[in-house]
Amino acid sequence: MMKSLSYKNIVHSIDCGNYMKYRSFDGINYKSDQYFKGSSEFVDYYNEQETIKVKKTVDSELYLTQRQGQHFAYQIPLNNDQPETKNYILILNFAEQCKNF
Repeated sequence: MMKSLSYKNIVHSIDCGNYMKYRSFDGINYKSDQYFKGSSEFVDYYNEQETIKVKKTVDSELYLTQRQGQHFAYQIPLNNDQPETKNYILILNFAEQCKNF
């Protein structure tokens, strides 16, 4: 039987591409971008003259940074005292930041 999804069960929340921590409107504490391996770079849209707000979110700031590259991956550590058979839920949120379509 799986537990219901609640904020107290969150193991990691990461704001990809951001070098700072962020606390969301609903109280989720996002860590700065970490646990990545390989060649990639931060992309930061905070200083853009024309920032477009992401619709249907109160946390547009989460979508102003990204990590990009051709060969990188995340290796996110899990609690070592947990059995390997434990189930985890992975939630990914994306927004396309490229303006030139």
